[in-house]
Amino acid sequence: MKKHGINNTVRKLNAFRWLLVVGILYLCALRVQAEQWDVVAISETNATFYYDPATVIKDSYRFTYWQLANYANPIAFGDEMIFSSKTQLLVDCKSHTYHMVYIFDYSKPFAAGHLVHVDLTGNTPVYSASTGSIDAIVEGQICKN
Repeated sequence: MKKHGINNTVRKLNAFRWLLVVGILYLCALRVQAEQWDVVAISETNATFYYDPATVIKDSYRFTYWQLANYANPIAFGDEMIFSSKTQLLVDCKSHTYHMVYIFDYSKPFAAGHLVHVDLTGNTPVYSASTGSIDAIVEGQICKN
């Protein structure tokens, strides 16, 4: 009877290990499927800018997409620090302008940690991308699609 009890325990441990492995793989797959950030540019201050090609939506000469910025030098916001920003942008490839639709600022790189600041109003101004700027580089990458 002891052997039967040991076999049962071994089966339960193997089942637990299998569930643990499947769970970890599932969580990893969710993260990879959700966002695939491609590096677009690195600024003079070593901020790295990415965009998610899976989120690019084209409407004639306008594109909407998600951009991620990781800041090598965090930005102070009140008594907290912003290490990354995830922004939905609307780019007009004809007029070379862009508008920030949604902005999420995070306490850790790669849009991790807690939210430090959120702007869901869409009331940001329309900006022009200066030649050679990070914005112009990102615009060039998006508008070539």
